[in-house]
Amino acid sequence: MIVLFILLIIIGCSCWGGGSGGFGY
Repeated sequence: MIVLFILLIIIGCSCWGGGSGGFGY
């Protein structure tokens, strides 16, 4: 669970928000 969440934060930069932290951050 935790690992998947971390991966979402890492790769989330280009998938979710496009910022520097993912999820729009």
